[in-house]
Amino acid sequence: MNIAWTKNLIEKVSHWGVGEYIICAGARNAPLVKVLSAAEGIRLWNFFDERSAGFFALGRMKSQRRPVAVVTTSGTAVAELLPAVIEAHYSGLPLVIVSADRPRRYRKSGAPQSIEQVGLFSGYVDKSLDYVGGEDTFSDLSLSANAPTHINICYDEPLIDSEVSHFSLFPSVEKLDRQKPWQSLETSDTEVKAFFQKVSRPLVVVAGLEKKDRPLVKEKLLQLQSAVYLEAASGLREDPDLENFRVLGGERALREYAKHCDGLIRMGRVPTARIWRDLEGDLKSWPVLSVSDLPFSGLGRKSALPVPLAQLSEINFEARPQKDRAQNSMASLFDRYPKSEPGMIHFLSQLVPRGSAVFIGNSLPIREWDLAATIEDKNLEIHCNRGANGIDGLVSTFLGMSDSESEAWAVVGDLSALYDLNSLWVAAQVRCQKLRIVVVNNSGGMIFHRLFNDRNFENNHTLSFENWAKMFRWNYEKWSQVPSQLNLPDAACILELVPDPEQTHCFWESYNQ
Repeated sequence: MNIAWTKNLIEKVSHWGVGEYIICAGARNAPLVKVLSAAEGIRLWNFFDERSAGFFALGRMKSQRRPVAVVTTSGTAVAELLPAVIEAHYSGLPLVIVSADRPRRYRKSGAPQSIEQVGLFSGYVDKSLDYVGGEDTFSDLSLSANAPTHINICYDEPLIDSEVSHFSLFPSVEKLDRQKPWQSLETSDTEVKAFFQKVSRPLVVVAGLEKKDRPLVKEKLLQLQSAVYLEAASGLREDPDLENFRVLGGERALREYAKHCDGLIRMGRVPTARIWRDLEGDLKSWPVLSVSDLPFSGLGRKSALPVPLAQLSEINFEARPQKDRAQNSMASLFDRYPKSEPGMIHFLSQLVPRGSAVFIGNSLPIREWDLAATIEDKNLEIHCNRGANGIDGLVSTFLGMSDSESEAWAVVGDLSALYDLNSLWVAAQVRCQKLRIVVVNNSGGMIFHRLFNDRNFENNHTLSFENWAKMFRWNYEKWSQVPSQLNLPDAACILELVPDPEQTHCFWESYNQ
């Protein structure tokens, strides 16, 4: 009964578009593992750590734009997926959790590997479905195209109750449950008009965008003719057609330029730039217009007006040209302090080959990339985890998005790498050979040094990442200065960047001046 019923379940899940399953094998999910092993037409990945597997699934969805399922056994194995589910929720990704469970009679009993799995992910999943093996027909099973789903399955023993024969699956993304637009066009158009009645000099900040949305956003930016701060995840930061409108020089230059503006238009996901948080402080009087594919205002105040990105083509923006925009060149600072952390990021960005996939880690790396990376148009595909902005699971997400022939680079901080050391387990299953993980080792959480100047925030250490590379048989190089050209093998590499603390300090002192 378990095997036949599980086969029916997997056929139903695949019918809703799941073509990849990440298996974290255990005893209780044995029927799922057996059935998936016999299936053709899908791709299987194997992990031992559910937390890493969840973030790996996020990377797969970022590159494939279709749902991915993580299959777990019962108990705390399911709970390990909570961080990835949260990130998927705020990133609008259709992560599917298929968790095996002990029979319902064991709930609240304290029996081995029995926890309360139903409702574990709370409001971070669009659907939480609880099935009893052999009894349910899955009539209510559907998957959302832009939110996580939890499918919990109660198995009684014997777990493997029949032979498993080979069968074929035919996943299709056409069946996904596309959520209804969260605001009508009529309301959006009204709010846009009201916004421009209040704002004559808008500042535009463009954050994370899907590749398919970039041409339309670019068209609207050219229509607006306003000053725009283009973050790396927008995919438009280096676009030469926007050269006459973009604000350069990093966040301090952006905040200086903001003195000439009276409102903000956000396009894409929630911005990284500090000015976004200033909207609840020094700039709390500014009207805000948010144009996004997710229904999150990203602010704690009610004055943020959301417009669905999907309806942007039907909305006309009034031109607001600004000819007094200042260009701020950073070149002299990079040349003066090449061993500083921003300087190393700058010269590294020049070396990354054209057409590479690049994953930027949270905390300092993403801010320093926005500040310091070259603006040469190199056709890089930038990814990041900016849903909940955490530093966990970053290397796993990078590996998930790297399953292609393109060279793939990750730039993460040292603490982020330490969070995710076991992620390299899956690298042998990834097709990409030219994997480059750049670890910026500044001996702790240096973003907090600048914020609080208190060592208790910094988690200082003297660790090196050479043995991490040795453990997984990766190549390793340590850089105290970025070389003038790359000479890396056609194999996976850990590149440990060790910035000079004094040069980094002098860089930020000069930048602030």
